[in-house]
Amino acid sequence: MDLDEIIIFKMFCWDSMDRLVEVLGGNGILKYLVGTSEDAAQLDRLAAEAGIDPLILMDNAALAVFRVLRSNFDLDRERVLILAGTGNNGGDALGTGLKLFVEGYDVKICIVGDPGRYGYPAERYYRVLVSLDAEVTPILGRPDLPRLREYLEWSTVIVDGIFGTGLNREVEGFYREVIKMVNASKKPVVSVDIPSGVGGGDAKIYGEAVRASYTVALGILKIGNIIYPGAEYNGRLYITRLAYPSSLLRQLETRTYLNIPIEIKPRKESGHKGEFGKLLTVGGAANYYGAPLLSTYAFLKAGGGYARLASLPEVIRVAASRAPEIVYHPLEDDGRGGLSTANIDHILEIIRDAGIDILILGPGLGRSGESQELARELFKKVDIPVILDGDGLYILREEPEIVKNRGGETVLTPHRAEFSKIFRVSMEMLEGSAVEMVREIAQENRCYIVYKGAHTQIATPDGEVFINMSGNPGMATAGSGDVLNGVIAAMYGLGLRMRDAVKNGVFIHGLAGDLAAEELGMDGMTSWDILEKLPKAVKMLRESREEVVERYLPEVVL
Repeated sequence: MDLDEIIIFKMFCWDSMDRLVEVLGGNGILKYLVGTSEDAAQLDRLAAEAGIDPLILMDNAALAVFRVLRSNFDLDRERVLILAGTGNNGGDALGTGLKLFVEGYDVKICIVGDPGRYGYPAERYYRVLVSLDAEVTPILGRPDLPRLREYLEWSTVIVDGIFGTGLNREVEGFYREVIKMVNASKKPVVSVDIPSGVGGGDAKIYGEAVRASYTVALGILKIGNIIYPGAEYNGRLYITRLAYPSSLLRQLETRTYLNIPIEIKPRKESGHKGEFGKLLTVGGAANYYGAPLLSTYAFLKAGGGYARLASLPEVIRVAASRAPEIVYHPLEDDGRGGLSTANIDHILEIIRDAGIDILILGPGLGRSGESQELARELFKKVDIPVILDGDGLYILREEPEIVKNRGGETVLTPHRAEFSKIFRVSMEMLEGSAVEMVREIAQENRCYIVYKGAHTQIATPDGEVFINMSGNPGMATAGSGDVLNGVIAAMYGLGLRMRDAVKNGVFIHGLAGDLAAEELGMDGMTSWDILEKLPKAVKMLRESREEVVERYLPEVVL
């Protein structure tokens, strides 16, 4: 062995790399940043400029993967197969193989591709492994697949380091066959940084992707770790800081984070209902009775103080039978089952006289001409915060500039199809680029956008995006988004600034859905079930915030 190889060997015999991390300033606060492969490359460049040898980063990556293996498997009883590509991701996998080998565990290594392509520092691991007579086998093409099949049959655990986060084209040919064989083996898989075949920057599945049991994200979380469909392939997600100090993380251009809700202040003991927010909801139409009720009642169930609903008499009759706590204001029909524009002055009077703090506009509104015109005029004329949802969003299709031109804060809550129609963005364009598109439109229109879906995205007027991790597929049910409106309004009513009200509202909504799913199961769960769990969700966030939030964050290793 040469000197470099001896250094690597000694480092991997350490029980911990904590001392090294401390020396490099890596004991700062870990931020749950979410970036692209370009952001990861920028971080590597910043580290190089700061004098951090990439060999140290790879050492840390390998040790983190090793720790995840050791924490989830009895390595004395396992047979670990390392699948290493020929890039840096493969180098991380080789480093993991070296650690397993020097610790005396049963490990074999397959290099998927030509090992002659290794550059620094991955080639150092390769040379050390060969010099130590570890079992290292190149898999160069289809003729070698029978050999790989033998290794897969031998293994009980697989480490996937075939492709990294920079993948941006279809996985084809021999590599596709390798991934198919891994998935067909049904063995538990630990993926390094991201499951091979998932795009780090866009979360796309490039033809075929490894379905991991565990994934260890390196340095920062990637879009492909967090956004679907890529997130579905992670299994349990971990994050390792490597040796990047906080000063470098702060220099990254990414402004995307996981959504971590803030603490809710205690309710004022002498407070009355008016001090916890005063909401008015305007919505409802013939045959659309539930949406405005769900939004308004969710406001109360999430801790809001005084709730009013302005709608058609027939909507009010149904709503009042379920929620007598709400104050109702009957409005005139336009003759076609919608709200008449003749109601505008009356609604403005309610807002003024009742001291309304926040308006929910649009749930169940319908898309008749007069209903849309009423919503458009209200939206323009009121200067209090407005949550624009459902059919109310369609007032922006022909006149999007009214968002940036209004005086009060605005929250838009579209799902993917609504976003596509309202902002005239194709569904195909949203595939893989939703984070940036939502960010751009929120900035351009100086509003908050809650892009609803699995791992809902929250974009702010200043260009930040927060990705929410609470919630479950059972929440994909009619009325779930209407409940969300009320929770956001309640958080604002409880005194949070709008930015935090939106973040907390989205998180609590997802938490309530998870509580409902735990009790009832996801199948058949309704929006009313979510609504009923709101008091418990708010209570949990108040009383055990750190514990609740930790449940949704990737576990930090190293």
